[in-house]
Parts: sequence; C-alpha cells; structure tokens
Amino acid sequence: MQADVGWVEQELNEVRGDCRVLPEERDEARADYAKLLKSSTAVADNLREDIRQLRSQLEAERASRQQLQAELDRTREELALLKENPPTDNTQQPAVELKLPSPADLLNQLKKANGKKFTASLTDVEKILESLGGEES
Repeated sequence: MQADVGWVEQELNEVRGDCRVLPEERDEARADYAKLLKSSTAVADNLREDIRQLRSQLEAERASRQQLQAELDRTREELALLKENPPTDNTQQPAVELKLPSPADLLNQLKKANGKKFTASLTDVEKILESLGGEES
C-alpha cells in the first residue's frame, strides 16, 4: 500500500508541476493569439485599402470608357451624315496659289542676304523655282 501511496504522491507532484506550467503556456498562447490577431487585422486592413483603390480605378475607367463611347457615337453619326451627303468638288477649298518672286528678284534677295559667300547663278535660281512650280521669266 505504501507503494501505491508513493505512486500517487509522485503523480500528484507531476500534476502540480503541470499546473505550474499550464498558466505559462496559457499566457504564451494568449500572446501568440494577440500577435496573430494583430497581424491578420493588418492584412485585412491592407486588403480593404486595395479593394478601395481598385474600386476607384474601376470607376475612373468606366468614366473614361463612357467618354470614349460618346466620342465614338458622335464620330459614327458624323460618318453617317457624310455618307448620306458626301461633299462635292465645289465645296472643297481650292489650294492657295503660291506667288514666287521672279528669278532675278530672288537672286538679288539671296545675294543681299548672304553677301559675297553666295555663288548661285540666275540659271540655278530659275531651276529651283521651276522645281517648286513657279513660272520662268
């Protein structure tokens, strides 16, 4: 019977030791839980902010798309009107005729502007004006 008492006392001492360790483990578990809760709250807050930003971007993209759609609709309407009533030749503006100076006048102006360094001849200036569509004098 004394062996049983010794065994019971030993078990009781182990249980008492466990009882001393359990509050420490509980406190560690609570500290770990608090850290985990803080971390998960930060992650959730970050995700909420990401969602807010994405919604804002989506709203801006939708507004931009609506603008583009409206512009496309206007362009299609203009195209349809042009197809119904194409412009005639007489509605187009004629090209402005360019008036070039005579070759001699142009040569004199170039000589005045460039001084002694200018070496082109009247024939050179006539060829230049001819290539530009001017009349030869």
